[in-house]
Amino acid sequence: MASNSVSQRTELGWHGSEDRVKILPSDFVPNDDRPGSNLVVEDAIAGAGHGIQVEHALLEMYAYVVIPQGYKATRFKIAGTDATNKVQAWEACCVGCALSTLIDIGLGDPARYVGTDYAFDDEMVAGYTNYVLFKVITAAADDIVYGGYVTIEKV
Repeated sequence: MASNSVSQRTELGWHGSEDRVKILPSDFVPNDDRPGSNLVVEDAIAGAGHGIQVEHALLEMYAYVVIPQGYKATRFKIAGTDATNKVQAWEACCVGCALSTLIDIGLGDPARYVGTDYAFDDEMVAGYTNYVLFKVITAAADDIVYGGYVTIEKV
């Protein structure tokens, strides 16, 4: 390629994937329910891989997941050691807008749990400021989350 030529980016989706965005353990942060507690890397799981673990049973964790422009989020899965941990999801934005529910576990809504692939209740099309916000409600200090994924489709 000549030094004066312009290269055109041909990579699509998320790091080249047109159907999935990975959620890494490092994408999770703790909430403020238990000051002084944190999330820690659990690296002593025999044969199970690395994950992120809460230091206290009252601590919940959140992940902020960007969906690439030109795509919509359709499904998700959060993987972990406790299939009784509930998962919620919202469409949020980086300019201070109100949350819009994508997965709810309120009255009359079916609960969603760690370890299962689910469709979102509502469609979330990527815009210039929005992203998916996940919440994992843990039940014990030994609950570990490995990460997960969001399935995406071109719009």
